[in-house]
Amino acid sequence: MAANRISKSSIDWAKFASAVPKNEMKNFNAFKARSDAYLVRAMAYPENPPEINFNEYKARLSNKDLVQKLEQAYKSLKIPYPKNTVAAEIDQQELEYKKTCDAYVSIANSKIAEAEKLRKKFEMMLPVRDMNNEDFTLTFPDWVCTLESPSIYPHFEKTPGLSKEERERLAAPDGKPYSTV
Repeated sequence: MAANRISKSSIDWAKFASAVPKNEMKNFNAFKARSDAYLVRAMAYPENPPEINFNEYKARLSNKDLVQKLEQAYKSLKIPYPKNTVAAEIDQQELEYKKTCDAYVSIANSKIAEAEKLRKKFEMMLPVRDMNNEDFTLTFPDWVCTLESPSIYPHFEKTPGLSKEERERLAAPDGKPYSTV
């Protein structure tokens, strides 16, 4: 009985250990030792409850009705194994987490593609030490302050390396101050 229940919920310890960081291995080993101790303790119990010879008790005791009631109660005793009510919830959380991770991966991949484009641009361009102002203006028109697009310090809208969204967010005015006194 115990073996059947435990074998259904066994843990792949090797896969689990591969996901544990090196600095947490001490805690992981302690957790595994505790889990193994519980497993050994559960396996020590027999699969079925021991048989009791109630005929012997009926022969020795004078109150046979009491023995009969105890026998009926013992045979009708069924200890239910608790039902797994959280597995579906955990699976749902896992699906939500996978969606979040997929969204993060897609954003990261788009940033990587944007960075690759910029890297290729840097590989193809003239070295910065050999550039003059005109070359810089032609190479990076978004980063140059001109009369047509003036900028005020700290020049967030012209900061090299920022995406357009990041530039707009930095250039946006701050909200109302916390105190109007």
